[in-house]
Amino acid sequence: MTVRHVVMVPSLGRPATDFEPLYPALRAAGFEPVPVEPRPSWDGDATLHDLARDTVSQLDALGIGRFHLVGHAFGNRPALPDDEHLDTVRQVFFAPGNDPSVWRDGWMGEVAAYQRAAVLATPREDWWGASVDRVLVVQALQDAIAPPGNGRRYVAESAPHARLVEIDGAGHAMIPERPELISAALVEFLSA
Repeated sequence: MTVRHVVMVPSLGRPATDFEPLYPALRAAGFEPVPVEPRPSWDGDATLHDLARDTVSQLDALGIGRFHLVGHAFGNRPALPDDEHLDTVRQVFFAPGNDPSVWRDGWMGEVAAYQRAAVLATPREDWWGASVDRVLVVQALQDAIAPPGNGRRYVAESAPHARLVEIDGAGHAMIPERPELISAALVEFLSA
């Protein structure tokens, strides 16, 4: 049987281990998660193209040619003292009532700075309309950073190849808040 790889690219400044809550459902459905850790390289002005090339080089090194790609958002976050940071994470990344302490640690400042610089160095027209034949947009309904209207707009402008799944009770962090709903949506989409 052919291994069906699912490459997992984490959010800005976050580790690929953030995707671990999705692994059991993916494996149970016959998919093999492949976490790709971001690797900053300050040898010049990086762009999103450089980050993509690094991801492909990691996959080439693993001998992976065909894969599904799952990624989380790239944004911009300030550095704060621990208590202030956790309060900000609670307000901005998590829906009310969910525990933000799972994101207390794991932040990679150097990686976030590198990724942010790459976003700023890449012309918007290089990535704004980029897409593939099939896209699943998983949109958290309590996302304060990327509000539900963003996902709805993207899908409306990208139809017919984009599908939208909205997750209630989740903010921008999403995976630690509603891993079972996200896993179900992902497995259903990848299996179709």
